[in-house]
Amino acid sequence: MKNLLRNKLFFVSNLLFYSGLLVGAYGLYTIYKMKLSLPEGACPLEDNRKIAIVSVILLLTSIITEWIGSRKSYKI
Repeated sequence: MKNLLRNKLFFVSNLLFYSGLLVGAYGLYTIYKMKLSLPEGACPLEDNRKIAIVSVILLLTSIITEWIGSRKSYKI
C-alpha cells in the first residue's frame, strides 16, 4: 500500500514538473517573440505574467509532492 502511494505521488510529481517546464518554456518563447516587436524600455513580462506564475506554481507543487512522497512515515 505504501509503495503504491509513493509511486503515485512520484508519478504526479514528475507530471507536475514536466508540465511546469513546458509552460515555462512556452512563456519564455512568447516573451522572446514579444520582446522583438516592443519598443526599447517596455517590459514584455507584463502581458505574460500569468504564464510565469502558473509555471512557478506547477514547479513548486512538484517539489511539495516529491517531498510528501519521500517521507518515511505515512499517517493515512
